[in-house]
Amino acid sequence: MRIVIRVFIVLLVIAAIAFFGGRAYLSRSVAPREGDITTDANAEITFDAKGIPQIWAKTDGDAFFAIG
Repeated sequence: MRIVIRVFIVLLVIAAIAFFGGRAYLSRSVAPREGDITTDANAEITFDAKGIPQIWAKTDGDAFFAIG
């Protein structure tokens, strides 16, 4: 019985490390929502209340540049 409990605890700890470590790792890959970047494109990217990006550009080429 002790072995089963120890295995369960070890699996629980591994699952917690994977969950929280995975969240920390993936949070680094999200683009920043604040700040300015200067480019040759005449475009502006804003985020609404739900975090959805909106691109405002004068030409299609500028919009494609901002997307990519």
